[in-house]
Amino acid sequence: MFARGAEIRLQGMMGGVKPHYDCIKAFSETDFTEDLKKFDVPTLILHGDDDQIVPIGASALMSAKIVRNATLKVHPGFPHGMPPPTRTRSISTS
Repeated sequence: MFARGAEIRLQGMMGGVKPHYDCIKAFSETDFTEDLKKFDVPTLILHGDDDQIVPIGASALMSAKIVRNATLKVHPGFPHGMPPPTRTRSISTS
């Protein structure tokens, strides 16, 4: 079993530079506000407060305000792509 950091590096090496760039560009330049407003079912939004890639303030906090019937659960210390394998129980019990 790889450590979490090794898993992320290996996953990153599976793609090319251009597709990775295009993905980041699309996500960073696309406004999903109108799509989020269309949600019409109860929605659980999970986010780690140690996400260094997608800041919580620019994503989960805003999404929870836009999506009707949303519940936001913030997990302290969790990074992007949460959870670390040793902490999955804390999500399933919260």
